[in-house]
Amino acid sequence: MSATETPPAAETDDALFQRLSAEMVGSFYTLVKVALVHKMDNKAVIPIVERFVAALSAYQEEYGDQVALQLVGEAVYINRRLLRTDLSTWDRARFLRSFFGRIGMAEVAFDQVMDPAIMREFAQSLRDVVMNNESDAEKRLSSHAGIRMRAIDAEAGAAGTVGQVPDRLRVLRAYGLVVATLRDLLTRLGEGRPAPLVPIRRSMQELVRLPDRTRSLQLGLLSLEQYRDELSGRLARVALIVALMAERLGFRAADRRDMAVAAALSGVGRMRHPKLLTATPEQCARHDVYLDGVRRLLPSSGRGRATALRILAAVEQASAEGRRAGHPLTRMIAVADTYDLWTTRAPLGPGLRPDAALNKLVESSELDHAVARLLIATLGLFPVGSSVRLSSGETAIVMDITDDPRHVTRPRVMVVADANGMPTEHRMIDLAEVGLEILGTVDAAEIDLNVGHFLFA
Repeated sequence: MSATETPPAAETDDALFQRLSAEMVGSFYTLVKVALVHKMDNKAVIPIVERFVAALSAYQEEYGDQVALQLVGEAVYINRRLLRTDLSTWDRARFLRSFFGRIGMAEVAFDQVMDPAIMREFAQSLRDVVMNNESDAEKRLSSHAGIRMRAIDAEAGAAGTVGQVPDRLRVLRAYGLVVATLRDLLTRLGEGRPAPLVPIRRSMQELVRLPDRTRSLQLGLLSLEQYRDELSGRLARVALIVALMAERLGFRAADRRDMAVAAALSGVGRMRHPKLLTATPEQCARHDVYLDGVRRLLPSSGRGRATALRILAAVEQASAEGRRAGHPLTRMIAVADTYDLWTTRAPLGPGLRPDAALNKLVESSELDHAVARLLIATLGLFPVGSSVRLSSGETAIVMDITDDPRHVTRPRVMVVADANGMPTEHRMIDLAEVGLEILGTVDAAEIDLNVGHFLFA
């Protein structure tokens, strides 16, 4: 598949969530029912246990390893997301609510990919607690690795807290978590300690699951100066750019997560020396950066398609041909990495303005032009956070872009200064509606403009 081809149509995120959740609840119901009838040393229960583990794993593959089944009132939530049950699933959920309610529990949480043997032990403990009328059910049932049980307040469980968090804070938190997790990974690698990749995968999961309404804020993250001087920030930005391009191509969230992880980890080898932070790909290749990163991560790499893709993308970065004509993901990482480097301010980078960097990418003979155009389609000709001069003489900040090809040069902006350069009352305008145009970009630092304040205050 070429970088610009759209993958086959798939289920919507909501339809996929509902299906996987219903299958998980149904198989868990069967396991609990069987546990009340048979001891877990009965070979007949093995297929039941394996069926639930398979359903749980299918959900975790799409939505992350941490899964919390919450049974509140007449509703069922998975990680505080409402499951819209059909009659069969509702009946099974009603049994689970009643069953766990009798032992004072309203949430069953799985924090990792479960081993069938541990699930059999958990089911046996569940049987023992009920049969022996044990009082401390939470402690007994939470003693199994990766499984937690707890009672939750009905109102808090139903409402949750995610919906109450402002979008700006939610986006910043997800991005900050990625940076912090990468920072911890680099520290561990530098100290020779085990560096598991599961936390990276989980943090990327939260980033790619941000709702569509936060798209402009996600784009705005690239204009922030925070973390510019550290490797974890650089890796996070490259991962974000790749994830946004993959979203535009129509990839599922799970695929975008794996692509973002591969993008971030492809540059891990830059940790060998501070000067490699903003070294060019050619310089990195000469210093064995990409292959060194693969070697450092090998003990934690695991298996499967995602791992193979990550290693391939990192290895292909080591050659000019790979970056220009290798695997589509390799080409996307190369373009994202170059854009981030070119827009990094001096003395670390050349400090090109975003629109100039995008134009230069399209003209570069060292990068895939189709992917460069994809990046422009993703970020816009004037990316979010760009400081621009309008045909009215006013200064504004680009706040959002449009997918309408007729108005790609006329995004939504916030006016921050009048034609004389004096601060003015901030107002949001759609350039396509008011008939104004962008004459060019200006350096925010030169006019003492804090772009991040306007985007995330």
